Amino acid sequence: MTVYSASLYEVQKYFMKTDYIRDVSAIFISDALWNQLSDNQKAVLSRRRKKAVRTEEATIASQIDDVIAKAQRVHDLYRHRRTVRTGCSR
Repeated sequence: MTVYSASLYEVQKYFMKTDYIRDVSAIFISDALWNQLSDNQKAVLSRRRKKAVRTEEATIASQIDDVIAKAQRVHDLYRHRRTVRTGCSR
């Protein structure tokens, strides 16, 4: 996540969680190979693909929540230091 990997949470004051960009892991298989699979193999791959997508969505959501929490801690610390140093909480 760019916000975390680039440490943007350390310098930016606001963060808007929009959920408009998703990391997508694509699974590609040629028609020729797909057509060679048994119905059972196709069913297993389809189920696992769906599970992989749900797992990835949950992982991304957790990472976003972690970045927001880290950003909040950084800003709370900054606010606290500023209050202690200047007596001003703004």
